[in-house]
Amino acid sequence: MHFDLRFPCMGCPFRTDIPVFLRLVRVQVLLTEILDEEKTFVCHKTADMPERMQQQCAGAILLIEKERPVYGHRLLQIAERFGLYDPSILNRTAPVYETREAMIERHRREGG
Repeated sequence: MHFDLRFPCMGCPFRTDIPVFLRLVRVQVLLTEILDEEKTFVCHKTADMPERMQQQCAGAILLIEKERPVYGHRLLQIAERFGLYDPSILNRTAPVYETREAMIERHRREGG
């Protein structure tokens, strides 16, 4: 897996500037997986590619870094140590949720 994406794609579920399209239950599971269980989240544009070509979702990384600025995320820490991930390449002006609660609340209000 690669960590080269600098900006979340136009269909990224972590973007705040697009309409919600995931069900609330899916959002809650997704957030639990990436934030609590420290699992990976592949960019949906690369999910069907061979694993060696898949990219970690930039939107997910940005939310992880906002939620866990001190302790980080085990996967990102390991990737950075091995030279696979450089946090400085991320566009931190990207319109991504500030917190898991903000993402959940918006999906509760506008989604299903």
